Amino acid sequence: MLAGGQSTSGAALFSNCTLAFNEAAYAGGAFFSNQNAVVTGQLEVHNSVIWRNTAPQDAQISGGGIVAYSNVEGGFPGPGNIGSDPMFVNEVMRNLRLIRGSSSNDAGNSDLVPSGITTDLDGLPRFLDDPSAPDTGFGPYPLVDMGAYELGAT
Repeated sequence: MLAGGQSTSGAALFSNCTLAFNEAAYAGGAFFSNQNAVVTGQLEVHNSVIWRNTAPQDAQISGGGIVAYSNVEGGFPGPGNIGSDPMFVNEVMRNLRLIRGSSSNDAGNSDLVPSGITTDLDGLPRFLDDPSAPDTGFGPYPLVDMGAYELGAT
């Protein structure tokens, strides 16, 4: 399941996305390769949750790139990244919203949200504080949540 994403000019930018429960032969979460590409670019992932993807190799992210302020199962190097259970509302029903108190709430980098983005995937305000989650992210307050949904269960 992919919630959001964008690819332009040989580059791929995922900002405030949730990539979860995907299956692939290689790299179930995110894979980037500019081999044989006319225009080269790189993978960038910001403020996202990449979790429970399955593949024989590199189930979450493969191919390098920049990953920042994201929750990646198994961890991933980069500023602000975490690797703790995002605490989805209901994994069985694939409700990928986050519960209150999730380590992914108030843990993103508000400065990395593309300009003009003011709502989440549900159309709710993008920047809301979760009083039950510590403010571990970066940028102006209230801090953005990681993933496609802000604040979780409402």
